[in-house]
Amino acid sequence: MSKLRTIGLALLAVVVAGGAALYRPDLPVESLKPKYAPPPSRFVRVEGMDVHYRDEGPRGAPTVVLLHGMGASLHTWDGWTRALEDSLRVVRLDLPGYGLTGPFPQGDYSNAAYVRFLDAFLTAVDVPRASLAGNSMGGEIAWRYTVAHPPRVEKLILVDAAGYPYGEIPGFFKLLGTPGLAPLLTKLSPRWMYANNLTQVYADDAKVTDALVDRYYDLTRREGNRGAFLKRSLIQDTTPFAEIRAIRAPTLVQWGAEDLWIPKAVADTFRVYIPGARVVMYDSVGHLPMEEIPERSAADARRFLLGGG
Repeated sequence: MSKLRTIGLALLAVVVAGGAALYRPDLPVESLKPKYAPPPSRFVRVEGMDVHYRDEGPRGAPTVVLLHGMGASLHTWDGWTRALEDSLRVVRLDLPGYGLTGPFPQGDYSNAAYVRFLDAFLTAVDVPRASLAGNSMGGEIAWRYTVAHPPRVEKLILVDAAGYPYGEIPGFFKLLGTPGLAPLLTKLSPRWMYANNLTQVYADDAKVTDALVDRYYDLTRREGNRGAFLKRSLIQDTTPFAEIRAIRAPTLVQWGAEDLWIPKAVADTFRVYIPGARVVMYDSVGHLPMEEIPERSAADARRFLLGGG
């Protein structure tokens, strides 16, 4: 049985079982801060939200801004930050609806809303121009921002990026579209469900540690995040993908060859559509190369960001 079918059956079992034993309440943000926002974490007010972010490395150095994917947080970039902060200013944040930042006040989770937010955030933290690196949903936000604001983007890194309409979607997201099911999952979400999801996005299940599962589990239960996740998962963006052809920033595409959520063939699509883009494919790696092989993927990113393009 495939991993995707396993998670689908597991989620259906949650719904069938139901009951108080599976109920998991939201967690107040203040209860999560001691564990997930120690120094150098900071918060900045943007669009009515206290945005959780970290700003590390020398301020006079070239800047890279790191954008995580759905269900993740700025912690997904821990390995990259350690590898890059000696030579780059590294800015990473919890996007609205995720991590400690929490939901958009207006409830709009469209790509356009995220592009507007990112522009406001970069202004708030004094980043007039930077390179962008994004994984999955964060990759889509990164390239859409680059299309919308080319003068503000120096280089672009797409790590298993979303945004290309490749057809088949992961079974987990199909289930979220099932009438009556998705709202239950905002309350009936036991820890093992998060562990199963992580085995989907990691090729090497041995790297799915208890600490990793706890981080995803805890931060997804931050008050409001599960409802935000549902709203984002139901977004159907009609913006033409072909607008990506306008990108002129030097672009590196990094991809896990064992990605079960976005097929590796999509990497070549980005290469074809973005003039001059280069692809680095990682064998035996899943949807999250920056977590699964942080040293290797960060080394490739470092050469690209500090080299000629």
